[in-house]
Amino acid sequence: MIGKKTSYIHCALLFWAFSTLLSGCLGVSNDNWKPWIGATLIGFSEGQKPDVLVNAFVLLWDDSTDTPIVDAHVTINGTTLDYNPAGGGYQAIVTVQPGQEVILHVSTRGIVVEAVETQFTSYPAIYDPISGAVWEAGSNQNVYWTEGAPKRMQSANG
Repeated sequence: MIGKKTSYIHCALLFWAFSTLLSGCLGVSNDNWKPWIGATLIGFSEGQKPDVLVNAFVLLWDDSTDTPIVDAHVTINGTTLDYNPAGGGYQAIVTVQPGQEVILHVSTRGIVVEAVETQFTSYPAIYDPISGAVWEAGSNQNVYWTEGAPKRMQSANG
């Protein structure tokens, strides 16, 4: 029997294992000021994405004042990400197909940054534990999955 705890674990594993990550730490200089930009886009294979999942998140940080940047214009593939004070960053639901180009565009305080990446063409698949396996509460479990393709992502440009 699979209980609620196991269901949450499977959901978390799907969230992580069937994901692709576009992340960067892009520094851009404009005289004495530069933002720090961290971006994550999580993609799921067909039929695996939870309906209410916000899968795109971008954090903008002002290194000079050590505060978040809350007045930027942020898009991924043309979809605007709105600032969410509770989440501390910009977020939205962005649909990306396998192999599709992903373009992050950030405009803030006179600086424009664009990073381009490609979504995975195939997703990792969990092969152990097998589907429907029962886990004992409180015990450690190992999870193994295939690599997916491409095996590593290209560098973001900014």
